[in-house]
Amino acid sequence: MAVVSAIPLSFIPLALLLNLARRFPGRDLYEYATILLGNYGGKIIIVFLLVYFTGVNSFFLYDFAYLINLFLLPVTPTVVIMSVTLLIASYMLCQGVECLGRVAAFLFPVVLFFLLAGLLTNTGKINWDHFTPVLEQGFPRVMLGSLIKMSYLGLVIVAGLLLPLTGGDYRKQGKTLIRVLSGSGMISLLIAAFTDAVLGEEMVKRVTFKFFMLFRHITFQGTSLEPFFMFMWVSVFVPVIALFQYAAALGLSRVVATDNYRYFMIPVGLITIDLALLMFDNRTEFQYFGTYIYPPLTAGLLFGVLVLLFLAGFFKGKVPG
Repeated sequence: MAVVSAIPLSFIPLALLLNLARRFPGRDLYEYATILLGNYGGKIIIVFLLVYFTGVNSFFLYDFAYLINLFLLPVTPTVVIMSVTLLIASYMLCQGVECLGRVAAFLFPVVLFFLLAGLLTNTGKINWDHFTPVLEQGFPRVMLGSLIKMSYLGLVIVAGLLLPLTGGDYRKQGKTLIRVLSGSGMISLLIAAFTDAVLGEEMVKRVTFKFFMLFRHITFQGTSLEPFFMFMWVSVFVPVIALFQYAAALGLSRVVATDNYRYFMIPVGLITIDLALLMFDNRTEFQYFGTYIYPPLTAGLLFGVLVLLFLAGFFKGKVPG
């Protein structure tokens, strides 16, 4: 239910994004802010977004490093895993943001195949009675879940804000964003449904990596398929971490009025690692942040900033082109 509610809600900020792309083709989020709010007002928004992107990236980086440390490299210090991850992301971005897009495009069909295979092989373990306790908790539980799911679907909006819809192709690229958001919503719905149906609410509450548990149930000729989950985890999280690192470095470059974001990749990465280590002393603090802080913070970004820019453009009478 939460994912079903989150999908249409996510189209509201997407509509605002596409309106800005129509008005200012070839521009990104930071340029929207500077054009519509002026130099000083724009820089205030950029600083706010810079802090947001850096803080949220530390959240993703901690989650990624925690799983790698837990299942693959138990004796490797977490800070080493974080550092190597950000170095890989920095290297990709130093080759140009197009490199990140090509990597993501190459990995997407492979990740989708293993994801769907993991879901389909669990169909025999579905217990429909597991849905009953979730539905009994009513509307507040659904709305909280919707906010959480929307914050993760919002990654599509964030990508659209940072990677401008260029020239006359913004309509075509806008349709691509709509399809990507719809597809992401459907995948999230499938993952949430299968996780609850196979594991049950009590198990979902206890385990740290819920979707990972589905792959632990699968064996092929006596071999566990856990490595395929790890491949998916790395393939999804490294581009996401790189995207937020790019967002923070690009924002910092706009604040100091330079066009080359590459100068700031390493400083932003070091700050991200420090924040990840300082913000989360344990998994409980991380879960609290992911449930009660990150979702409203992201919703505030998507709605607040986009609505502000939309209204600023409306009252200033901007026209397309």
